[in-house]
Amino acid sequence: MLKKPCGHKKTDTLQGWRKGGITKLSMSQTSLTNWSAGGQNSFSINGLFSAYANYRKNKAAWDNSLDIGYGLLRQDKNSGLMKTDDKFDLLSKYGQQVYKSWYYPALFNFNTQLVYDDDIKVGIDTNKDGIVDKFGGPKIQFKEILGVGIACKF
Repeated sequence: MLKKPCGHKKTDTLQGWRKGGITKLSMSQTSLTNWSAGGQNSFSINGLFSAYANYRKNKAAWDNSLDIGYGLLRQDKNSGLMKTDDKFDLLSKYGQQVYKSWYYPALFNFNTQLVYDDDIKVGIDTNKDGIVDKFGGPKIQFKEILGVGIACKF
């Protein structure tokens, strides 16, 4: 058994941080064979990645999250792919404690879609030509909220 030298302390380089996340991949299939009531066969696949990194130290609180999702659906063997989910959402909120659970926050939010969709049918969010824009294209939504606000954090 190895012993550490006297006075040696393990330092935490991420002191004050809590982080985590989830990853999900789901698939489903519907097959209607010899079914007299009607309906359509379908196959879908959806993926999700969600992560967070939150910092607390002294009177500072900094919360960060990233959500990425994408999903496709194919109904019937003669139809093309339809997009069911497509998101990239980054949220960062910094707050300074003023009293117990009360903070003055500043918020930054960036969201857009992931892929260019000229070959994928989309029921909504198309431009006048029926094409959905690419990552960071003109349909990008950029939200920045800076100002005096107050938030309760438990």
